[in-house]
Amino acid sequence: MLGRLIETDANLASLRKNEYPGRIIVVGTDDTGLHIVQVAAIMGRSEPSRNRVYEDLGHGLVRTAVADSSKPSGDPALTLYTAMAEHGGYYVVSNGHQTDTVLAALVSGGQFSDGLKHWETESDENHTPRITAACEIHKHVKHFAMHRRSCQGVEECATWSIEPFSGFGRALQTYAGNGKPLPTYGGEPYRLPLSGGIHRVTSTLWKVLNENNRVAIAAKFINRNTGRSKIFIINKYKRVQ
Repeated sequence: MLGRLIETDANLASLRKNEYPGRIIVVGTDDTGLHIVQVAAIMGRSEPSRNRVYEDLGHGLVRTAVADSSKPSGDPALTLYTAMAEHGGYYVVSNGHQTDTVLAALVSGGQFSDGLKHWETESDENHTPRITAACEIHKHVKHFAMHRRSCQGVEECATWSIEPFSGFGRALQTYAGNGKPLPTYGGEPYRLPLSGGIHRVTSTLWKVLNENNRVAIAAKFINRNTGRSKIFIINKYKRVQ
């Protein structure tokens, strides 16, 4: 336990120093062991990238949306997508449109990988990696998986099965840091703390993100016994129609 605490403190400090980790996802369990936790965060350097919010649409669905329709908002194929979705005991979080296809594959009886096989890196100049995680509460089986597809000269995929410890999660991010082009994050999923209720978890992670570049963060707490979820969102920018 002490070793995990030391590790997460070091990882939080590293994330705090990172000017631009890009988009981030985290999966794990809270310190009570009662809730599966999923977190998604987005950052932005340009005005279009920053002109976004997360929206809670109900039924466990979180989507990105344009914050201010009077300002540049970039390519909607890259910036507007489902970040979190759930159905039938399956819960998916990602940084792109693959959220929908992974959930559809799982609900139809397929595998996590089935919903990812047709997706490549994003079509932007940085070849942004696709990072995805899925959790399952089905017939009392709890399963966690994470996946990254990235471009480092060649197309690269990696998938991990995650064994969560109460109060901790595993995180993936799209970039190793700032730069031009942005350097892809190619490491393993790293441990972060998930202690306290949904507001504390969200606030803890939000506070370590670079203040200039952070845009939005969403956390989902899923009751492991009932499958019911609740969502908390922090947006840096207000929605303006």
